Amino acid sequence: NSTGFQYVGNITHVSGVAPTTSGESGGIVTFTYDQLNPGQTSTVRFDVQIKDTVQANSTQANTAQSRYTSMPGTPSGLNTYNTLGCERTG
Repeated sequence: NSTGFQYVGNITHVSGVAPTTSGESGGIVTFTYDQLNPGQTSTVRFDVQIKDTVQANSTQANTAQSRYTSMPGTPSGLNTYNTLGCERTG
């Protein structure tokens, strides 16, 4: 991991929809959900600390990524009569 942060623990669900699973591997923290409907939210928290190798007065990026699919599992039986009948991902 090339950031100046180091994961130290305490993965916690704070409010909203609870994650189905959560964990950390190699400094990457993940949360998965079986379903998160439009308008629903989930607030999660975990602790990091600045690595000893970070120089004073430097800037560290704090970023997150999100991936989703509109259909669980491997979709089948999509409606061939509807051009919008497809799985949406992002």
